[in-house]
Amino acid sequence: MKLKSQLLVVSLVMLFIPWAGCQFVKEVEGVLRHGQTQSLKASANAIASSLTDKLSLIYFPPSRYKADESAFNSLFVARFDSDIVVDGYDDGWPDVSPHVFENDDIPGSQKIALRLGLYQENYYLYFSITDSEVIYHNPTLPTQGNGDRVVLVMGGHHSPSRQYLISNSAPGNIVAKTFNAGQQKKVAARVEYGISGVWQDTADGYDLEIKIPRALMDHRFGFSSIDERGANGPYSTGGFANVVGNLARDAGNQPSPLAPWIVQPNIPLTDSLAVFKEKGLTLKIIDRFGWTVADVRGSKIKTSALNPPSQTDNQSSHWFVKRLFRIILATDSLPSMDQFENDEVSFSASQRKHASIFQPNKPGRLERADLVSALNGESVAQYSKSLLSVTAPIYNGREVIGALLVEQSSEEFLSLADNAFGRLLYSSFVVMSIIGFGLLSYASLLSWRIKKLSDSARDVIGSDGVLKSNFPVSAAKDELGDLSRNYAQLIYRVKQSSDYLRSLARTLSHELRTPIAIVRSSLDNLENEPLSEDGVRYAARAKEGVERLSFILTAMSEANHVEASIEHSERVEFDLFLLLAELMQAYQSVYADFNFQFEGIDIESVEIEGADADAGVDIHDAAYEPRMMWGVPELVVQMLDKIMDNAASFCPKGGMIKFILLIEASGYRLTLANEGPLLPKEMLGQLFDSMVSVRNKTVTKPKPLQRNSSKENKTEETHLGLGLYIARLIAEFHGGSIHAANLEDGRGVKFEVTLAAGAAG
Repeated sequence: MKLKSQLLVVSLVMLFIPWAGCQFVKEVEGVLRHGQTQSLKASANAIASSLTDKLSLIYFPPSRYKADESAFNSLFVARFDSDIVVDGYDDGWPDVSPHVFENDDIPGSQKIALRLGLYQENYYLYFSITDSEVIYHNPTLPTQGNGDRVVLVMGGHHSPSRQYLISNSAPGNIVAKTFNAGQQKKVAARVEYGISGVWQDTADGYDLEIKIPRALMDHRFGFSSIDERGANGPYSTGGFANVVGNLARDAGNQPSPLAPWIVQPNIPLTDSLAVFKEKGLTLKIIDRFGWTVADVRGSKIKTSALNPPSQTDNQSSHWFVKRLFRIILATDSLPSMDQFENDEVSFSASQRKHASIFQPNKPGRLERADLVSALNGESVAQYSKSLLSVTAPIYNGREVIGALLVEQSSEEFLSLADNAFGRLLYSSFVVMSIIGFGLLSYASLLSWRIKKLSDSARDVIGSDGVLKSNFPVSAAKDELGDLSRNYAQLIYRVKQSSDYLRSLARTLSHELRTPIAIVRSSLDNLENEPLSEDGVRYAARAKEGVERLSFILTAMSEANHVEASIEHSERVEFDLFLLLAELMQAYQSVYADFNFQFEGIDIESVEIEGADADAGVDIHDAAYEPRMMWGVPELVVQMLDKIMDNAASFCPKGGMIKFILLIEASGYRLTLANEGPLLPKEMLGQLFDSMVSVRNKTVTKPKPLQRNSSKENKTEETHLGLGLYIARLIAEFHGGSIHAANLEDGRGVKFEVTLAAGAAG
């Protein structure tokens, strides 16, 4: 991983700065929320205390408090702000949630959506009845009611319970007649002119809009919708085919003659609760059956977390910051408004059995666990992301008669945390940006200095293996500066040692030649003296050792002589191809134990056929094209002698030695390949350095110029690794290079020399 990346990863530790700030803001938010909860709880208990012993305000009429299970079938009536035109259409109706009724026990049961409203002294009802087949009343039949019809049951509080039958023969205005469910025969019925309405057909069934005077309703109302699918039809029960409504039914499936209670907001109770109305505060009073009998709502706080910037106060936090604050810090713990949480406010098994409908989500009715707790005498507080809810019991003496529900928006106090979180977010972003930019800049500077030091250390050794003396030294007083100065000192000492080793051969050659000459002359004089047989043998061995020392000194000084001769050599133009052809003849004569092959290939589409060394080359042939080169032919011959000597040392007897000449646009490429052992991979980069050799110190090789000797043409020579070094010096003098590699087929080694054709110098 790069240094920049490492510092970037380390800089991620800065994320702990906003994290720690978020934890602090979260603690502040928790303290504010706890304070608001306690304050709202105290307010709820105070308001609930003000409603103590006011049963007649909560239950109107008060006898509804002692209601039986029919209270669960009660209907909630909304109050309207304006009158309704009764025409059979719902265009003029406000947004009122309907009561939905359906008999799940009968397949294909009719479905009814009933909306109820109250304006001044009149009740308004709107039935939307889904019926696959509408059957109208047939006045010729003897029964009191037939066809699809609706039975209304009302009264029973101050007046006796009454039943009214609505059964039309066609769409239009309705006629409500008194009805007795026990009478099936047609009898005289009284028309109730106070009940008016309109019957309208729809694509799914029919709609029925009805207006009933408040005095006629008398606090109780129930209905039964009868779907007549033919007398004694497949679903007929006592003359009724399919009955849906809110009337409780007995074991014989007969509707109860007493209608359920009507529940509606109590104006005096609402007025007494309105004195506690505040901005962002909602107050509701729930009776023991879960009905909302009073609902007071304060004006909403406009600084909503979801409001766009155009709807938010200019001094508030940005809407995105608010939403982010809600996501990070808040939780969802408040249950939904219509969720069943306890059996005490839901239907019991017996109530489900005897009730004509089972409707869990009724308009105007709340069924929540916190309300159940409040009806049991326990005050409960709950909160969500943007809402705080508190319930408190309402007593009549020592008996709980209802519950107070107080809900308050959290926006007012959360705006403080929003602003703190926003400032924290902005400050953290600025600080992290500054620190991140500083770390990145510092990492870039360090990376540049380290790369510069690395490049200098890489370039301090030239392509010729000689240490350069121009290593840059940093003056910085830090670790990288110390490292640079240590590198410079190390390179200086290594260069001194290298220069000493390079001059060692010249010094030894000069210093040892005189002692060797004295020893050689002494051994020559000793030959003229009478010696025993052992003495002669010892003198011969001593002379042999002197000759070997002399050879070593000559080899050591040869490189120095070549360097000196290169500096003073004069370049001439000569035919490289002719020179190689002559050398081929000499090599094949001297190294007769090997097979030679010569190929000349022009990559610029000029092809030169190989020539046998014994046949020679005819330079007067019209097809012959000279390959001219600017250089020193004697040095080229010396270079090739060194390469050829190396190839002959490793090539087995009878092995192949191949010369390949390629003519390129920039000069010539000469390749010498020989069979034999491969070069070690670790020595390929050091093979052409001074005093480096991969062969044994003493090797047996063919001895040139003695091929006709009767004795085996072999001798032992000592190698110091200077031959290929000299070859490299000559190649570089001619503007080229020399490289060695193993053959791809693994059969031997090849040496590749490049020479510049026009390297005038």
